[in-house]
Amino acid sequence: MSEDAGPLASLSLTHVYYDPTDPVSLLCAWLALVPQALVIVYATLSISTREIEVLLTFAGQLACEAANFLLKRLIKEARPTRIPTGKGYGMPSSHAQFVAFCYHTSKQVLVGSVAGIVCAIGWFLVTLVLRTSGVLDTFLASDLARAFYLRDLVVHEDPCWAGWQRWNIQEQGRTSAKTAASKQKRK
Repeated sequence: MSEDAGPLASLSLTHVYYDPTDPVSLLCAWLALVPQALVIVYATLSISTREIEVLLTFAGQLACEAANFLLKRLIKEARPTRIPTGKGYGMPSSHAQFVAFCYHTSKQVLVGSVAGIVCAIGWFLVTLVLRTSGVLDTFLASDLARAFYLRDLVVHEDPCWAGWQRWNIQEQGRTSAKTAASKQKRK
């Protein structure tokens, strides 16, 4: 990535800079919104499904962001010089780290990706221990978890298959109702 290429424009929603003459650069600027969209998805799924797996994944993503916050303050590498504004440090790239669990210098993106992968593996191990030790089951049986109607169905049932099963039951009910109505008309 060249440090002294042409002028950059700001995608005003995020202060992500891109080359206005390059459509790929604009696409990448919009893709930089993925972390914000992902947080909205996590929050929506957490509220609507009450699935502990969604909450664990969201917690892992937030832990990844906390790790990025600490790494930036430990490494203290400046943001790329092409970007005229921006607070804080550029190393590691939080976008790359977030998506790995993207758009700074090559080194910052690489370190961010590695940090994201390390966070993902670490969080997988944390959730594995929570599941295999019974801590998660104990929590789900607690009054707090029950008050929020938390459940753990994702690892036990395929959400798509469960949806088709419910649809099939409804269809059988409709078919039975139509058949019964048809028989009533014939009498």
